[in-house]
Amino acid sequence: MELFTLKLITRSWWRNKIFFFISLLSLSIGLACTNLLLTFFIYEYNIESNLPDKEQIVCLQQDAPMQEGAKVSYAVGTIPALLKDKFAEIEEYVRINTMSAQYCKYNTEVFHDVTFICADASLLCFFDYQTRTGNLKEVLIHPDQVAVSEEFAQKMFGDTDPIDKHIDVSMSDNGNKTYVVKAVIKARPQSLLRFDLITGTESTFWGGFTLLKLTEGSSPQSLADKINNESIPTLLPGEGRYYLKPFSEIYFSTSGKTSQESLSYIRQSNVQLLYICLLSAFLIFAMACFNYTNMNLSRTLQQLKMIHIEKLMGNTLTGIRKQLFGDIFLTVFFAFILSLLFISDILPYFNGLLDAHLHIGFFFSTQVLPWLLLFILITAIAPGAYISHKLSRISLNEYKSRYIGKSKSILIAWLMCLQLVISIGLLFATLTANA
Repeated sequence: MELFTLKLITRSWWRNKIFFFISLLSLSIGLACTNLLLTFFIYEYNIESNLPDKEQIVCLQQDAPMQEGAKVSYAVGTIPALLKDKFAEIEEYVRINTMSAQYCKYNTEVFHDVTFICADASLLCFFDYQTRTGNLKEVLIHPDQVAVSEEFAQKMFGDTDPIDKHIDVSMSDNGNKTYVVKAVIKARPQSLLRFDLITGTESTFWGGFTLLKLTEGSSPQSLADKINNESIPTLLPGEGRYYLKPFSEIYFSTSGKTSQESLSYIRQSNVQLLYICLLSAFLIFAMACFNYTNMNLSRTLQQLKMIHIEKLMGNTLTGIRKQLFGDIFLTVFFAFILSLLFISDILPYFNGLLDAHLHIGFFFSTQVLPWLLLFILITAIAPGAYISHKLSRISLNEYKSRYIGKSKSILIAWLMCLQLVISIGLLFATLTANA
């Protein structure tokens, strides 16, 4: 029976091959855009999602000395250790800062736009960095050694083993220095930190971006009040205050003075852009549905004629419903598969446009795939079940009296008006995102 139903569906597609191709292409493009924007939202919103102690990590901030009302994520080098000694709520800290590299040189090759940072050895208590070769912990306790990201190692050394190679780095504030490569760090998706090179902090570390890991159950607000009551030195002597910003808020930038300031080694995303992308995803999907509905209205009468012919030939109501449901379900399923092919082609352009870091494998991760499958199942089952139930019961005369002529024109007019409103909304979203 199922094989017979499948034959009827494929024959229907072949008879209306131009209609089927256009509707499949339209739906595929709509699903590709929707899936891409939804996946981008999930990727950005779940940054460092696998961090086990995420809720216990806070960023140490204080009042900015040069701008009233603003805050900076900076602490003088001696302050974090002082805080850890004074307050039992602080389990660990890590200090991070840029090395202000102008370029790095290996043999005769010079590489510009290098993100070079230094960090305490406690970095590994906060982030689970894995190495392809070498030992990152050893690098972080030896300021003359350096670890290289997997991507930058490929760019600098190619297929050559980089371990024990010497590279020269020109710093804008400290002349030139030679480092020995002792580790290659594996790529870490959805990472807050971004860098090409990393080394350990020196005893003369002036200060920088500081993260604190609190003991379980500690209140960041209560701890911040305790710190300010102890008169810990700030950048504004006698006036400045310290603040503890939740880890989840570091990545998201907003307009205003309370936003996390831009740091070259911290990945950030604009909250407004994320929600614009989410809204755009649903608007594009709605437009794709309206297009598909408009096209289906044009062949409803033909479908009804075929249904009544099949009834006369002995096909049951259940069989007709299966055929109508299968038609919609399989069309959406094939459109979803085709949308993934479109996504793989446009992904590099999308990443370049929004400075994103998506890769095709992320679409099949546990963070995304269940949501995409649920979305596709709802998209396929809901309209398929409704249309199969409705069309299998309606007669030709009933359809003509209700949906042909003025009634059909009004429905199409409403759909076109909704498409126009959505198009204006998408245009507005594009202009806002661009701004």
